[in-house]
Amino acid sequence: MKMTDSVKSFGTTQEGSLHSALKQWYMLPGDKCEVTVDGYFIDIVRGELLIEIQTQNFAAIKHKITKLIENRQVRVVYPIPLEKSIVHFSRWANNSWETKITKI
Repeated sequence: MKMTDSVKSFGTTQEGSLHSALKQWYMLPGDKCEVTVDGYFIDIVRGELLIEIQTQNFAAIKHKITKLIENRQVRVVYPIPLEKSIVHFSRWANNSWETKITKI
């Protein structure tokens, strides 16, 4: 496996807070973060396993994953929310309320 350590700030500049939090939560001792493998930035490398965290649509990583799975073991992590909250704010009254929507 051609693997090189990358400049950490390059791979993390455009990631959102959810992506960053999931990456920190998913990492284990000994994992490598933001490593270049075969020309692609990989979120987490755990031995021979490449772990990609995706919080947007899959079209953004289609080519990357298609190429990597030819010779590598790849795990894609995609968070699915259990529930969604909508917070309503009143323009006229100084209050707010929350509506929870269960996703199951």
